[in-house]
Amino acid sequence: MTTPDESRNYNTSCKGIALHAAITIALIALSFAMMFAGRDEKPSMPLGILRSSDPSPFNATSFWQAERSRVESTPLNMIINNASMTTEQDGETYNRTELSYEVPNWIGASPATFRINATLFTPTNASGDLGLLPGVVVTHGLGDRRSGMYTYALRFAALNCSVLVPDLPGHGDSGGALATPGAMLFPGDFNRTSHTYQVFCAGIQAVRMLESLGGTVDATRIAMTGYSYGGWTSLCVGAILNDKVDLVLPCAFWGNFSRFEPTSAWYMITNSTVEQSNAWLDQKSGTYDPINYIGIDNYPETCFIGGTNDEFFSYVGLNDTFNTVKPAVSKSLFIEPNGHHTVPSDHTPQFMVSHAFFGGPAPPVISGLPGQKAVSGVMDQVRVQVNVTSEAAVESVQVCYKYKGIIGDPWHVDAMVETSPGSGMWEGAVNAYWAGSEVDYYVIVTVANPDGRTRFTSQVYAAGYVADYIAFLPISGIVAAIALLAIAALKHRYANEVLNASPGKRDPAKIHFIAENAILGVTEALMFGSVAMPWINASRTLSFSLANVMNAYFAYPALLGNLAYSFAFLVFLLFTVYALVSLVNPLVAGILNALWPVLMLLIGTVIASALGMQFSVSLIGYGLVIFLISAIGQVSTWIWKQIYQKRLGIPRRTLITIVKEKRRKAAG
Repeated sequence: MTTPDESRNYNTSCKGIALHAAITIALIALSFAMMFAGRDEKPSMPLGILRSSDPSPFNATSFWQAERSRVESTPLNMIINNASMTTEQDGETYNRTELSYEVPNWIGASPATFRINATLFTPTNASGDLGLLPGVVVTHGLGDRRSGMYTYALRFAALNCSVLVPDLPGHGDSGGALATPGAMLFPGDFNRTSHTYQVFCAGIQAVRMLESLGGTVDATRIAMTGYSYGGWTSLCVGAILNDKVDLVLPCAFWGNFSRFEPTSAWYMITNSTVEQSNAWLDQKSGTYDPINYIGIDNYPETCFIGGTNDEFFSYVGLNDTFNTVKPAVSKSLFIEPNGHHTVPSDHTPQFMVSHAFFGGPAPPVISGLPGQKAVSGVMDQVRVQVNVTSEAAVESVQVCYKYKGIIGDPWHVDAMVETSPGSGMWEGAVNAYWAGSEVDYYVIVTVANPDGRTRFTSQVYAAGYVADYIAFLPISGIVAAIALLAIAALKHRYANEVLNASPGKRDPAKIHFIAENAILGVTEALMFGSVAMPWINASRTLSFSLANVMNAYFAYPALLGNLAYSFAFLVFLLFTVYALVSLVNPLVAGILNALWPVLMLLIGTVIASALGMQFSVSLIGYGLVIFLISAIGQVSTWIWKQIYQKRLGIPRRTLITIVKEKRRKAAG
């Protein structure tokens, strides 16, 4: 039989336990809500159809008809700076010539021209029987210089091409305007203030430079390729010079400037907000957006090359750009699974040059998509069947897919099976995630190439929400298990820290117990909530939340290997474990939680270095600060707990003392 005081103590204990249990369950629900996005029933279809928009009315062909004449009337005035150099790669020696030539400046600018410095690579042609060589222009990215593209350029020299690698205007050793945000988001006329205009003019002159080497270069076989800013250049100059350029290979550049995602590094480069950039795009995008260049009838053969995790260009805008190139034009794709904003290691560009200029096999044609969603057992399944027509032998066909609703989940690649040998029909499937998720997918075809791995892909398709119809069972079980652990820990602590206190000190002990766990609940809520807050400020206008970083870098197999496929889940699991640990020992939980900001500072340093920046305090986002303050708050709560328990005469109970008590009870 209980006394009134004991009854009140029991009721208060229930309230305290219920309070912290409710907070814990809410945190778990928040964790799962962040990991598993809401469903959206859509049929499988190309993403470009889902997000299409009309291009602006700017007519690039008409604009550049006059501008091209102005550029081509500018004498090259080539100067050979050094023609006696060689370079080696993969055991082969190539001729290297350093040269420069002139490019017209903005209209009305003084001086009227500036010089571009470039490197020309050619095979040694020791046998003397190569004849005229195809020409390839290779252009680098924003903020880079030509030397960064030498390794990539020499892959084409290895195919017996003449390869010109210029420093773009304002870069490296070349003249021209610097690529400042003001010159990128130009306020005036395109041909009077835009850095991009100078770059396009330099691209035209680069092709003319190759043409001028008539004794060694075949002017009827010209290709343009480039990385990032250079890929943009190749797309647009390929359209301007469609009568001269036969092949365009843009790397890490999807085009379509109306498709920048809010987290695109474009906003960092231009130092603009989304609103500022969009306002400028509405006024100026037509003059430089590749969408307004590549939709012409006689656009050169093209192959878009990039990655799914591009820091600048989200794959969701890819289909719009790809489909702007008219069906009559030969076009293909290669999308690197989990690939970032880099030049590909695959030999797909070389395969395309071999096809266009040396009679090599054409890229495969992938047809039959999209797949069909159907129910398989207790879950949905996207069944994919494609027809692959290829002149080169097909080594494998795979389906690559992404669970969009799962934070930090990488793109997965599963093998497809040929229905019968030689049929060209391949089948595969994408199963639902165990908790359900929206799914995007595409198909990868690997073809035989003795020079190295070569892959082509289909467009990206959205399958909509792919459900597991019993997902509520494991989710409910996980939530219930964690909630029971939380309730058990709180009941055990309450019995030992409150009910065992002397009668005169139980009420203060109860108040401190409830306040302590309420504070811990708030710190945990802040830490879980900070996942959606900025942890890294890439610039004045661009921030990355922890969820952004998880999606881009925690899900990067090239960095983490197979661990990438479960790393983000492990992070959420550890957050949940630390939340439970905080119920028993806030000191340990606080110290463990403080390690995450330290880890993110290291990751931020790496990301900043990759983007050409130095890490500084200004790059730390308020989400990381809130997380760190919450971790410090847990340690402070533990200190306060030691003080009030000592004042109230409550024995300190550590894990060691609890184990000793269990042993004594078992022995007695």
